Amino acid sequence: MSDARITAGRRLAADLNSVRKERGVSVKDIMDATRLAENVVEELEKTGLFSNPMFNRVYLRSIFRSYAGVVGLDEENVLAALEEALDGRYAGSLRQDDAGEAPLDDSASPAEEAAPETGEVDTQETAPATAPVPPVSAIPDEAQSSGRVVLLPNMRGMWAAGIAALVLLALIVVALTWVLTRDDAVETGNETGATVPSTESLEQAAPVDRPGIMLPDTLQIGVKAVTEPLDPIRITLDLEQEFLVVTATDTVVLPVQPSVRFPLWVEMDSTVAFRFLETARFEREVENALFTVEGYELPADWTDEAGIYTVNRDSVLALIRRTSDAP
Repeated sequence: MSDARITAGRRLAADLNSVRKERGVSVKDIMDATRLAENVVEELEKTGLFSNPMFNRVYLRSIFRSYAGVVGLDEENVLAALEEALDGRYAGSLRQDDAGEAPLDDSASPAEEAAPETGEVDTQETAPATAPVPPVSAIPDEAQSSGRVVLLPNMRGMWAAGIAALVLLALIVVALTWVLTRDDAVETGNETGATVPSTESLEQAAPVDRPGIMLPDTLQIGVKAVTEPLDPIRITLDLEQEFLVVTATDTVVLPVQPSVRFPLWVEMDSTVAFRFLETARFEREVENALFTVEGYELPADWTDEAGIYTVNRDSVLALIRRTSDAP
């Protein structure tokens, strides 16, 4: 990472801090309007968030755009200044555009490191500046984690879908074989004059013993952005685990604590997968998401009056039984 980018990020952060104070906007005003954590806002005004390598270019654009709206700066000017800083050539254009003042020198900025650029995300709520934040990631609201979280290409979901397709194909073959065998038996019985029992009498004489559906100890749930990016959806799980997020430039792992709500940014047509024991809850953006458990698509009407989409083991089991007509 170049010294020019670090210096440019500090200068831009100092300009933002100066403009905010001149306009009488408090840090709490920024937090209330953008739902950013206090330490994220503070770090934004120290280093421009360049010191966290997981705040990529799209994250930064989204955060800077929201910040500009609250402070009353022109969004295009702020984004242009951000691009200059990322390229290591910001020289105070934001202050000049805002008040016609000369650029600030390097001493007005704190000493922090800058961040690389990747991914794309909208601003709502992000992770503490002291912990890595993946391009499509989740950081607990109540407890900061030093680990990392990831967006899956949902390989396990793809495997599950493939296995489900093979099972379905096998069932179709068995059903066709049974129908053809039954038809042959009926024709043979008619030719020999033998009495072929009806389907009803066969079922009464030999009832089918269908075993009940058994779910695994932990269930895999997938969340896919189907109508627009999820920016972010908020998730609460009951199982401690690690997420693996894979992007074009990064592979990051972050442990997730049970019963701690965290935001998760998901790009359009991307899917994130994770596990739960009994219950998983989702808030915000649920109307733009498609949920699947163990390859079964979940209905959209599981959202309650509070806007919380709840998935639990019993409701999943009931859905699978209805879908497969199993006991």
